[in-house]
Amino acid sequence: MNARPEGFGVLRGGAPPSTDSWRLPPLWVLLVGVLAIAAAEAGGGAMAQFKVELARWARGVNPAHADTV
Repeated sequence: MNARPEGFGVLRGGAPPSTDSWRLPPLWVLLVGVLAIAAAEAGGGAMAQFKVELARWARGVNPAHADTV
């Protein structure tokens, strides 16, 4: 017959999925992740806003320190 037995799951070789397979991490881990993403977004926005000024600064600073390489 083609009928599947009750409780048959596709994951884990046919065993029903356990309830602890999708536990949430601690709240502090989620908070750190959200803060890291927010900081990266703010940093990327600042880099895009000041791209021309940063390029000019980098071109001016690079020849000044050529003797240290």
